Amino acid sequence: MWGGKLWELMSEEDRQRELKWAKEKHTALVWFVSHCRQALEFPRDPKARRAIYESWRRQYGDDRARGPAKFVEAVIKGDASLNSLEKMIEKSPPDSV
Repeated sequence: MWGGKLWELMSEEDRQRELKWAKEKHTALVWFVSHCRQALEFPRDPKARRAIYESWRRQYGDDRARGPAKFVEAVIKGDASLNSLEKMIEKSPPDSV
């Protein structure tokens, strides 16, 4: 995306906005993955995970805590995997183009 034909057609303002959104998305994804990893340290201890989820609820609120908590439970069941998300955060968006 960074440097393709569409990118060349964008105004400088649009490019800066796209970069800003990409950085925000990357930051949110890093947060999500790091919190999932925290809870996945206790795959066989639901009480420990629940304590982590409760701390997230107090710190971030119900809505923000619910996403990683549900995802962790899906990973433990075998219905989801953290691998694809981890690959997405390996390469951060460029600072500028």
